[in-house]
Amino acid sequence: MPVLGQRPATGGIGTRTESGKRHAAVPIHPENRQRRRMHMKKKIRVLALAMSVLMMLSACGGSSGQNHSPAASGDPVSSSPVHTKDTLVCAGATEPSSLDPHNLNMVTGFMLDYQIFDRLFISTVDNEIVPQLAETWEWVDDTTLRVKIHEGVTFSDGTPLTADDVVYSIQRACANSASAATFSNFDGPSTVKVDDYTVDIKTKSVYPNALTILTHGRGSIVSKAAIESMGEDAYGRAPIGSGRLVVKEWVSGDRIEFTRNENYWNPDEMPAYQNLTFRFISEASSRTIELESGGVDLAFNIPATDISRLQDNPDVEVLQGPGATVNQFVINIANFNTLKDPKVRKAMHMALNMEAIVKTAYQGNAEVADSIFPAGTFGYTAVGPEAYDPEGAKALLAESGFDTSTPIVINLYKDSTAQAVCEMAANMWKDIGLNVSIEIIDRATLVTNNAAGQTFMCLTTNTTTAGNPENLLLQWEKPAAGYTDDADLVARIGAAKQITDDAERAAAYAELQQEIWDAHNVIPVSVNKVTYCFRSNVKGVECHASNSPDLSKIYFG
Repeated sequence: MPVLGQRPATGGIGTRTESGKRHAAVPIHPENRQRRRMHMKKKIRVLALAMSVLMMLSACGGSSGQNHSPAASGDPVSSSPVHTKDTLVCAGATEPSSLDPHNLNMVTGFMLDYQIFDRLFISTVDNEIVPQLAETWEWVDDTTLRVKIHEGVTFSDGTPLTADDVVYSIQRACANSASAATFSNFDGPSTVKVDDYTVDIKTKSVYPNALTILTHGRGSIVSKAAIESMGEDAYGRAPIGSGRLVVKEWVSGDRIEFTRNENYWNPDEMPAYQNLTFRFISEASSRTIELESGGVDLAFNIPATDISRLQDNPDVEVLQGPGATVNQFVINIANFNTLKDPKVRKAMHMALNMEAIVKTAYQGNAEVADSIFPAGTFGYTAVGPEAYDPEGAKALLAESGFDTSTPIVINLYKDSTAQAVCEMAANMWKDIGLNVSIEIIDRATLVTNNAAGQTFMCLTTNTTTAGNPENLLLQWEKPAAGYTDDADLVARIGAAKQITDDAERAAAYAELQQEIWDAHNVIPVSVNKVTYCFRSNVKGVECHASNSPDLSKIYFG
């Protein structure tokens, strides 16, 4: 049993096929392999240096056999055990509406679900697909993925996880409104059990990206029996999963407490700590203060204005890396006629000085977006940024004949960085004569309104998982969302998913990026850098581009 707070040794998951051959991880982005090799070389050099130092210290220490008292404070070596904690305390800006993976729409919810549930496959920080519950897998034909899961896996209530649960989870993901778009290429009704631990997962057509979708949080395997006995609402508040943690208590508006699942089927992957507390602190400055004071160990969504101060704090670490989230203005052109004219939308795009907005609002923690896709996404192509030309924007507005007294209202949730972006953009739009105002509403309402197509214009985010372009285009495939009224565009987005040749599929996505950029009803502003801020005794934090780190890998040192 590992000491609480210290990271146990990790072990791999068996991935041998029935023929005895081992499946290789599925690479999504080849350039990441070289970076990973370089990273491993650095690790090896550091380990070698550490071993050398340990050998020198051992030699200098002698071998008298006498008992030594603990080193005094400030001495370089101490025989006292490292101070550890049994509870990891995290803080985020928002409270998820549910922890049911097929019924949620918030990044925070998915991040927590990754601790509660297992999936057939997962993606690593290098965007490689590796098995989790899957033991073997093969394509039986063009539309049938046969997966054998590990035997002996149980849910946190002790019931076995079987093929029935996998079939139920796939069918439920296909049917539930929140997850149906993600699983739109899967054929839920035709997905069937082969035996107690083998499933045939069906797709509607040739689908090269099937494994990537199964790594998504919506691909989590839920307990059929628990949902049927508890009901969906109760299950969303206290879900039964097969993951490393279980929900202990949910105090609405304050926190969710988790504890270790001591029956977890893969003990090598157990977290080093006993408990996880995730606090909801909506006020950004309060999250920063809690981190600085030690009230939380790890904080998410720290405002850009606080990052530099935290970087100077010796008790806090700041880890940054390339992100997979695009911040963008979205104009609903399907359900509202206000900005139906593409000339007006183009003028709005031309009026924005993105360099100034990103520099001022994000303070070095984001980069100007040059596509609707972040770099690192499959098929990513730089099609921007749009040239800043306020005089040209005025001329285009005049040419369109648009009534500039028409009210244009931007919705956003309370967030200091987002508010700074919107205020700067609103002022630039006012400079070309537009009548723009900002309305702040709570995040849950905004998410609900966006999904229902009831928001006219907002600043929102779009995030990819495992470099998957499909995630970024989902909203265009949802008629209710109002991203487009172009049926041909929607059809071509669907067709791109089915192209089996990588080069041809990438070319199709390049064309879609250009076309959507030129429509200007989505105005990309920036691509976030992933930023994690944590106490200096917190170790094992990995920079995940989708901003959903694996909290189970964290330990205290």
